[in-house]
Amino acid sequence: MGYHVASGWYALAEIVRRIDGRPYSQYVREEIFEPLGMNDTWLGMPPERHRQYAVEERVAPMHFATGFVKPMPHTFALWGDSAEALAICRPGGSARGPIHDLGKFYEAMLAGGGNLIRPQTVEAISARHLVGMRDRTFGYPLDRGLGVVVDSKQYCKASTWYGNRCSARTWGHAGYFSSVGFVDPANRVVVALVFNGMIESQENRHDARMVSTLDAVYDDLGVA
Repeated sequence: MGYHVASGWYALAEIVRRIDGRPYSQYVREEIFEPLGMNDTWLGMPPERHRQYAVEERVAPMHFATGFVKPMPHTFALWGDSAEALAICRPGGSARGPIHDLGKFYEAMLAGGGNLIRPQTVEAISARHLVGMRDRTFGYPLDRGLGVVVDSKQYCKASTWYGNRCSARTWGHAGYFSSVGFVDPANRVVVALVFNGMIESQENRHDARMVSTLDAVYDDLGVA
């Protein structure tokens, strides 16, 4: 078992396209983003929409914050912010939108699926299907549901994706040295958090800022 950002997502997108008939970018927009009110989130952003966001100064670059006195804009292709780059549908890596839109997705999951999926499907997604298995990409164990990671802080610090205060039922996913989104159904908490500077190849520094921030959220809510 190993996390991968590319090939598995292309295979999944093609399965969806063949079953539904619509391009994957259209399917995600019409079946997930629009029903949840994620109106500014796109997987394959139309160039005209990009131009509008650029005028409004809403296309924010990610920064590479490792080894520099001053953070530099990240040049990795998946984070390219040109109209041409964002118009391409890369199923595992080209979605763009404001972080609060991601929160809307997890709020729907907290509500049992909202108008998106059935509560039984939410339960299936968030159940532990793989337990204690070492991820060959990350190098440490994680409990996995169907496409998501279930709280795994019992294994090691690196596995503490959702902080120290969350319940064992918490599930979601982290983003590359920068972000996390999850739902904690036991505590009725949803978190969507992003830093705009990636501390790449220095996991301890990134993990420390993420965990301390998440623990502070729980402390502030009084559900620690």
